[in-house]
Amino acid sequence: MTQKWVDLIEMADRKDFEQNEFKKNFSAVTQTEVVKFKNILKEAYEKYLHQGPGSDGVTLEEGVHKLEESKELNEKFNRQREEYVLAEKLFNLPISKYPELIKMEQDNLIYDEIYAIFKAHQSSVKEWAMMAWSKLDASQLIAGTEEKEKKVRKLQGKLPNPESIKPFVKLRETITGFKNSLPLI
Repeated sequence: MTQKWVDLIEMADRKDFEQNEFKKNFSAVTQTEVVKFKNILKEAYEKYLHQGPGSDGVTLEEGVHKLEESKELNEKFNRQREEYVLAEKLFNLPISKYPELIKMEQDNLIYDEIYAIFKAHQSSVKEWAMMAWSKLDASQLIAGTEEKEKKVRKLQGKLPNPESIKPFVKLRETITGFKNSLPLI
C-alpha cells in the first residue's frame, strides 16, 4: 500500500513538473491579454469623457441614451475584468487594478441620479402637454416643477463640486427655465 502512495506522489510530481511550461505560457498569455484589456479600457474611458453621458456637447435627451449604452458597456467590461482576475489568481499573478472602469462606474451612479430627475421632468412635461388647456391647472404645474427643483437642490448638496458636472448644470437650467416660464402660461 505504501508503495502505491509513493508511486502516486512521484507521478503527481512528474505531472506538475510537466505542467510548469504550460503554466508559464498561460501566465504570459494572461499578462498580455490584461495589458490589451487595460489599453481598451483607457480608450473607452477617453471616449466616455469626450462623448459619454457627462460630456459637454451632449444634450440631456442624448445623455439618457448614452448613459444606458455606457452601463451596458461597463457590464461587459466587468465580466471581462472578472475573467482576468480569476486567471491572475489561478497563475499567482498580481491582481490588476482598473481605475478607469471604477471611475466610469462612479460617474454613472451620479449621472443616473441626474438623468432620473430629467426623465421624471420630461414625463411630467409630456403629460401636461397632452392636457386640454381648459383642464390645465397652473398650481399643478408649479407644484410639480417645484418638486423637481427640490430634488435638484438636494442632489446639488450631495454632489462634490456640482458646477463641474455638465449634465447637472444643464438639468438645473432646464428645470429653472421651465419654472420661470410658468407665469407666462
